[in-house]
Amino acid sequence: MRIAHISDFHARHHVAGHPQILRRRSRQMPALIAKAILEIRGKRPDVLVVTGDLVDAPFYGMNDAATIERVERDLRLLRDIIDPVGCPVLYLYGNHDQPGAFEQVFPDGTPDITIEGYRFVSFYDEEVRENRSERLGDQRDRFDRVLTDSDRNPQIHLQHYMVWPENNEGYPHSYRESRDLKSRIVASGKVLLALSGHFHGGVDAFEEDGTWFSTSRAFCEPPHPYRIYDIDGRE
Repeated sequence: MRIAHISDFHARHHVAGHPQILRRRSRQMPALIAKAILEIRGKRPDVLVVTGDLVDAPFYGMNDAATIERVERDLRLLRDIIDPVGCPVLYLYGNHDQPGAFEQVFPDGTPDITIEGYRFVSFYDEEVRENRSERLGDQRDRFDRVLTDSDRNPQIHLQHYMVWPENNEGYPHSYRESRDLKSRIVASGKVLLALSGHFHGGVDAFEEDGTWFSTSRAFCEPPHPYRIYDIDGRE
């Protein structure tokens, strides 16, 4: 199993203005993403995962119809660039995406899909209070179910926010209940790999109690990285 992982484009093409943090090369994203997708296609992954913040939607326009329409156009542009990668693509939204626009462009999302004997489970969580993400409601119920059901395929969990390690320096990058989520994951023995975005500095893949955790660096900032994971059994 080969997984390509890319995250945090913060793209703007039709969306007006520039991001607050200027090192995010939002307006260069379509060209840079196209280059990355060409490289990734050559590596022949079995699946590509995109863990959120596709578009840098301005927070002041999250409920503005004209802004949402521009966000949707940018999402369609990115999907047109990414989908020809030659393998299934699993998309998540992040805190800088507009969920309604995301659902319009990606109505065919597959939150629970098995590919080549590995079960990919995507969680669509959101920031709730004080910019802290939480896994609540339907997402928490689904989390509980997949950790206890009878499916024996190794699971790969996808989410925008960091499960582990906890990292809340300068900004809350991790779940409010991060320690509980991590404990449940490793205790289940079902989850081989948990992939996240959101923290732009990234965290290299590491193993703890039988589960691997990895947080991708942000593609929007130089050197515009993506990651490739090769899995053989549980390694």
